Amino acid sequence: MSIKNENFSYNSYLQVENITSLQFLESAKKGEPAHEEMLFIIIHQTYELWFKQIIWELDSIIKILSKDFVPDSDLYTANHRMLRILEIQKILIDQIDVLETMTPLEFLEFRNLLFSASGFQSSQFRLIENRMGLRASDRAMMGGCPYHQYLNAEAKDSVLKSEQGPSLFTAVEKWLERTPYLQVDNYNFWQEYKNAVHRMFEDEALQLQKFLQGEDLQSALKKLGQERDNFEIITDPIKYEEFRKEKFWRLSHKALMAALFIQLYREQPSLQPAFQLITHLLTLDEKWTVWRYRHAQMVLRMLGQKVGTGGSSGAEYLKSATEKHKVFNDFFKLSTFFISSSNLPHLPQDIFNS
Repeated sequence: MSIKNENFSYNSYLQVENITSLQFLESAKKGEPAHEEMLFIIIHQTYELWFKQIIWELDSIIKILSKDFVPDSDLYTANHRMLRILEIQKILIDQIDVLETMTPLEFLEFRNLLFSASGFQSSQFRLIENRMGLRASDRAMMGGCPYHQYLNAEAKDSVLKSEQGPSLFTAVEKWLERTPYLQVDNYNFWQEYKNAVHRMFEDEALQLQKFLQGEDLQSALKKLGQERDNFEIITDPIKYEEFRKEKFWRLSHKALMAALFIQLYREQPSLQPAFQLITHLLTLDEKWTVWRYRHAQMVLRMLGQKVGTGGSSGAEYLKSATEKHKVFNDFFKLSTFFISSSNLPHLPQDIFNS
């Protein structure tokens, strides 16, 4: 039997009246409402709503990947929710196109009224960065101050606590470390991979000697030697740890090896969900980079070299953040160490059944 609630409706459920009554134009308080300010407010309020949804999804994904054992069904759920975040990111990027329908001169009609407020003060976006695993030491500085200095007391406390909380990076690292296929009975993938890499470089050196000579040959062999050295670093846990201390790598050696194995043998059905998750993480970082870049270009278009709202360094800070704020940078660098399928070591037939 259904029970009708006469007071329950679309408007009441979504609190439409409350949402649509939250746009207060600063220019109107001065007696001259600037038409474009309404767009500016709605765009940024929409951003904050989407940020809330992204945090909701990230928290659920972190919880899934933090389990001691992640069944395929849960990995499917994590991938599905990652895809949702990626679709939301598309909207965030597209919203910049809408905002850019406002011209720089139209922005100047109310921009000075916002001088103490800035998107840099979005505590929800700082929470997203911290949930993803961006370390405070990796952040771009604004005005020589840490990012939390620009937040109010309550927001500052929240984001600082989130720095110590669970992150997507940590959850992914621990999940990768539990990958079971790297060492099975008498099969050691890492040693087999190392042997395959040596054979690959030997073949390439022979090919170079067939077609080059003199300085061209020496230059090519030198470059090949540098590539070989790079492979030696990641195949040696001790050397790898030295580079990790220098912050060239962030993932643990075991986690990096698992990520490499998953991508090299991605065609194996049992590795497909894991490969998809790594791909989603790459795309997640890439889309934030695109969003920051578009934001930087928009600020440059609107303000030129003026100081940004909130006293920020405007486009220069955003450009710096674009370059520095990747969380899963190791996955981007890992493609350096892919080898062709013809050079891959053959896996034991029963490795995925063990």
